[in-house]
Amino acid sequence: MPQPLDAPDTRALHLGMAVEALDGPCGVLADLVVDPRSWLVTHLVVHPPHRHDQARLVPMTVAESTGGRIVLAWSLKEVHAATAVEQTDFVELDEWPHPDDGWDVGITRLLSWPYYSSSSVYGTGMGLALQAGTGPQPMATVWDRIPQGTVEIRRASEVVSSDEHVVGHVDGFVVDPTGTVTHVVLEHGHLWGHREISVPLTAIAQVTTDRVELRVTRDAVGEYPSVPFHRNVSAR
Repeated sequence: MPQPLDAPDTRALHLGMAVEALDGPCGVLADLVVDPRSWLVTHLVVHPPHRHDQARLVPMTVAESTGGRIVLAWSLKEVHAATAVEQTDFVELDEWPHPDDGWDVGITRLLSWPYYSSSSVYGTGMGLALQAGTGPQPMATVWDRIPQGTVEIRRASEVVSSDEHVVGHVDGFVVDPTGTVTHVVLEHGHLWGHREISVPLTAIAQVTTDRVELRVTRDAVGEYPSVPFHRNVSAR
């Protein structure tokens, strides 16, 4: 039998691990949705490999872990019927998508740059300037819909030290029996020397969508222990 995530020990949730429904595989763990006040993991973002457009929001309460994979207490039909994560909006350059009541904007991805006609701009590159009275067309923006008051973390999310250095990217979380984060596991270092480091919750200042900020300096991060936290399938 799979080991429940609320079992009396901690469990590692690494981004990219396989996810299975009761009647078959349903994809990979792409992102984690967290309450930034309590550090409780509230939902998993699950989708078929490399198909974030088919991502679904799955409550943490229906998830169990075993042997490096997640098993859901849902059928494939129930997973497919869950809340769709990815949304598309056309927004002005200085605006933000407007989710419905009860939802927040998670990770966003620009689908297309605003269009400037030759009659409305002059200059080249970053020096483009708009003539008075003209402006760009709305941008096509893809964004993730997450529950209000939560934040979303993906594998590419930056981890930033207290002295403002990017010290790595999130590789996953370790959670306690209640589903509360105890450690953030980050990929630290360069191509030939990268390793997975476990950073305790006490060293974390705050988490926002796509970003984790630490209380410790870059040098201190390197002192944390390495952990056997291996990748599985590419989440995005």
